[in-house]
Amino acid sequence: MPANRRAMLLLIVLSGTIISLCMGLRQSLGLFMRPMAVDFGISAATFGFAIALQNIVWGLSQPFVGAAADRYGPRPVLIATALFYAGGLLLMMLAASFPGALQLAGLLAA
Repeated sequence: MPANRRAMLLLIVLSGTIISLCMGLRQSLGLFMRPMAVDFGISAATFGFAIALQNIVWGLSQPFVGAAADRYGPRPVLIATALFYAGGLLLMMLAASFPGALQLAGLLAA
């Protein structure tokens, strides 16, 4: 297999893996609505608003994140967005600790 073709195959596999992980995590957050409502004492509306905010911000930020990737390269942008996402998930875990954490988590995870 020529080197060019091997590099293309690696790019496709890695891109597919990144997209699968991101979309899988994003699509499965609805499964946690009931446990979050029961364990943390928040309403389904509050959790649903945080997820809706996350999806809106995610959609609106795509052109800007893409432009940043074009300007600075994909590696720093992937690292920065992974850190924001991890921070958002961490805030979701601590949502019962302080008010507004769930909405801020929805914003960061987007």
